[in-house]
Amino acid sequence: MKKIPFILLSISIFFFSSCNKDKFFAPFAVPVIKSLQDIRQSVKVEAAKETNADGKIYVTSKYLFYIAKESGVHIFDNQNPAQPLNKLFLNIEGVHDIAVKGNYLYADNYVDLLVFDISDMNAVHLVKTVEYSVEFFPGYPKSIEYYANDKYPSADEIITGYTTEMRKRPRPRRGGIFTQYEDVAMASNEFQEVQLVPAVLMLNFKLTVTHYISRKAIT
Repeated sequence: MKKIPFILLSISIFFFSSCNKDKFFAPFAVPVIKSLQDIRQSVKVEAAKETNADGKIYVTSKYLFYIAKESGVHIFDNQNPAQPLNKLFLNIEGVHDIAVKGNYLYADNYVDLLVFDISDMNAVHLVKTVEYSVEFFPGYPKSIEYYANDKYPSADEIITGYTTEMRKRPRPRRGGIFTQYEDVAMASNEFQEVQLVPAVLMLNFKLTVTHYISRKAIT
């Protein structure tokens, strides 16, 4: 019977420690920053790869395009829909959507618009990169209390996403438009006010493609 008070004491210490940890630590959204030069140089036409991610499917009269978000585009010969033939893979780190018109495939690559010549599936190649033509805002993680603003992209870098880290909860300091926290954080709900919804991003991509097609940027 003497063990019961000890067990109760242990449980009390455990819950106190957990509550105390929650009081002093909070989840932060930490930006993932990448070089635009590295992103652009990684665009390649490669041999066929096995599909291993959920994605959108775009079908034309002869081909099936399988979009692996932020990975690339799988291209299948779909002349026999019962047995699509995996032909090749477009390595595009920042792809979210594509469009196909005539002999050209248009794809977003974060902030760029890429144009591929697909007139010959044995010689698919990138013919144009329209830099800074697509608006891109990475998805913001849920259940986050603070945005870590101690990391900023330089002129040749962009934020491509966010990781979640438990960090020491900062002390608030009023000033400016937003509530600042010791120069290392911003209240998450205030930061999210500047985020665009995915539907707006997809509309922006489609308008960009339409604009360049109408201007006959590729002839």
